[in-house]
Amino acid sequence: MTLYMLNERFLTTKQAAAHLSICEKTLLDHVAKGNLECVDVGTGTRAFRRFSPNQLEQFTRRLQKLPPCPSTREVRTAGVAHTSVAPAFSDIQKPTTRREVFGPLRNQTKS
Repeated sequence: MTLYMLNERFLTTKQAAAHLSICEKTLLDHVAKGNLECVDVGTGTRAFRRFSPNQLEQFTRRLQKLPPCPSTREVRTAGVAHTSVAPAFSDIQKPTTRREVFGPLRNQTKS
């Protein structure tokens, strides 16, 4: 730890996440993966994490140097142009009745 870091005001997890515009869980995931350093302060069963603004700035610079995600690099276009046309109501055929398709019902007797 340098003298500069001792004089620097550290941020809480909530403040650091807000500074990076990410949620606290994502911030802690970066810490767990070793992408971002933090300082554990406090003792006992609950240790508090604090983040240096300098470390957050270095982290964002490293992220900016990474190539963009392949899914956001280019816009996909459909290979087929859609040229569908709605038919006119006069072109729609009248639906046939069951009797026209299957003939008279079997139970019916001719009178």
